[in-house]
Amino acid sequence: ARNALALAFAAATDPEPPKRAHSAAAAMVVNIAQGFAALTGTRCAGGVVDASTYEQLMLACVEQGMNAAAYRLLEEAAQDGMRFEALSGDALSVLRTCLPPEAEQLRTGRAGLSPPRARASRLCCDSLPPLWVKPSHEGVVNVDCIGRDREHAIAAGWQAVASRSSPVVFRGVGAQWPALCRWDLQRLSRSLRRGMVRVAPGPVVTFCRESHPEVQSGHFVPPSRVVVMDVSEFVDRLHVGRRGRAPLLYGQSERCYLQALAPYAMMRDVDFGFIEGGRSLGSGSEKSARAVSGGAPPQG
Repeated sequence: ARNALALAFAAATDPEPPKRAHSAAAAMVVNIAQGFAALTGTRCAGGVVDASTYEQLMLACVEQGMNAAAYRLLEEAAQDGMRFEALSGDALSVLRTCLPPEAEQLRTGRAGLSPPRARASRLCCDSLPPLWVKPSHEGVVNVDCIGRDREHAIAAGWQAVASRSSPVVFRGVGAQWPALCRWDLQRLSRSLRRGMVRVAPGPVVTFCRESHPEVQSGHFVPPSRVVVMDVSEFVDRLHVGRRGRAPLLYGQSERCYLQALAPYAMMRDVDFGFIEGGRSLGSGSEKSARAVSGGAPPQG
């Protein structure tokens, strides 16, 4: 899988001279899309992408001002377990404003773990904050996706969507998804090696763009921070007492939540066949998984 990706990526980043006159920037955007497609195909097939490939594609994205795409690559690289120390010095310099801190850096000079405790501690369970808005159900079209007339109801629901006259809620569409019984913290730990985790002072989380110049200069302190960490550590931090781990930034009330693209293996446990033109993922279709997870880079 790695060799196939290397060949595909080489073709994407080292194209033959264009036969028709067009800008180098436009050619590079096409090549970035090809690089994303090659990377996605490898990861969807269960392969691991090496750090040098991620680095080349991230630098190409930054060069073209596609910072959102570069950050997307960071998320995928984290899932593959890549540490930032695997990047070259030049890449670290260019990507500096895009790279969140790693949990290992924040723990430097601190005790990472207290004396061992029982692993079977309870999960944190915080009360939900009061809402200042009240939902209104007036005019909402509800589609029952569980009954015998499921297919007919879904078709009628999409007709309502096409009319653009009312909000449409497809209820129970995922009732039979294997994900409902298979997705748990153990499955998450097996499917993801590392991920982007937002660390906040408490359960009510607010955030801002940490790459903003005011944040980078230190003039504005963000209300929460993104940290890259092993998913096994994230799972520990979901439990009461963090299973003995010390807080990273905010003290004992600190809370964490994971921001991640759903791994391809886990996406096979959901079924988006109800979407017009969609295909079932329950069969494990790799083509469908790529379509849902996104094989092309985000723009902007």
